[in-house]
Amino acid sequence: MSTETPLYRLPRGSRDEAAGTVLTAAASLVVTIVLAVWIATQYVAIQFHFHPGLGPPLLTVPPPISFGWPLPPSSSPRWVLPA
Repeated sequence: MSTETPLYRLPRGSRDEAAGTVLTAAASLVVTIVLAVWIATQYVAIQFHFHPGLGPPLLTVPPPISFGWPLPPSSSPRWVLPA
């Protein structure tokens, strides 16, 4: 049996290939956890109606640039269906 050729040969891989895969998986996991915590935080804030006891927001988004035109009031519809 020792003189026969083996049925198959495993490819010779380097540790660099595995390190790239592990790093990608770890980064994906971290991004998924951060996104899940962010969504859960927003959900809780909405359920508590943004109670002041939750504290001030860490990040606020400025209003869109209007290029000199006044923004429509929030009660007016953005799209009007044709009659």
